[in-house]
Amino acid sequence: MNPQTRKLLIQRLIAPIGVIGPDFERFGELFLDHLLSTPLEHSGLNALGFPIRRVLDSSSADGAIVAEYSAHDDYFTRGMPKAEQDLAHALSHRPNAKLVLLIAAQPERPQIVDEFLKAALAKPEMQGRSLRIWGAERIAEQLVDKFTFNDTAVEALSFYLPVLTEIWEEAARDRLFPAPDLRHRPRPAVSDEIHRRLASESCVCNREDGASGERLHCPIARIGGNLSCGSWLALSEASRVCDKLRFWLPADNRDRGSLLLARHSR
Repeated sequence: MNPQTRKLLIQRLIAPIGVIGPDFERFGELFLDHLLSTPLEHSGLNALGFPIRRVLDSSSADGAIVAEYSAHDDYFTRGMPKAEQDLAHALSHRPNAKLVLLIAAQPERPQIVDEFLKAALAKPEMQGRSLRIWGAERIAEQLVDKFTFNDTAVEALSFYLPVLTEIWEEAARDRLFPAPDLRHRPRPAVSDEIHRRLASESCVCNREDGASGERLHCPIARIGGNLSCGSWLALSEASRVCDKLRFWLPADNRDRGSLLLARHSR
């Protein structure tokens, strides 16, 4: 992914993460379920979704990994008293924990987090343990880097973070229709023909009969033969103008998008 695009996507996610509100704990549970290879048991919410007091939010079966979630607005104030409370709570319930994850909905303040980590890790009870503190920005980074093409994760998390679906759809479109690089030479005749036909017809058909090899002449609209790079890129431009376009491809064209992506990423 282009580094600048990655930065923009992360920025789009930070604010929505901060306003998930009371559902942030459930969001955090699903987030870690899809992020970690070790399954966690979640006990911080009852069947109706309300928090259970004096109960650890999440932990692995062996107690080696524990997690606490917080949507408090003042989580990253100096001294981080809520994080201090969550850390003590986690260790009191799982004294053999090796990794403690503190997940917060608000954007972290790096200097304050760094000071808290230094103080916390210097305590005798933290010897041999690791501590991770993730705010909205770190969560957004993980979502962009690891979940963008994870359909299952996006479907689960987008209930609490709808913008994630928008990003997933945009990423899927860009992966199918990579933007041409500077060496691409436009073919106005092809583009004009696509737009002319789409103005009067509902479909542009481009395929062959796989059984006989005979070309199917669709009465709606057709650009002869299998999709070439030129016609594919022209269709990609049309798709950016009209976001309601849909494409059906025969089996021999199913990888054309990934091939073009590789070709135009060089």
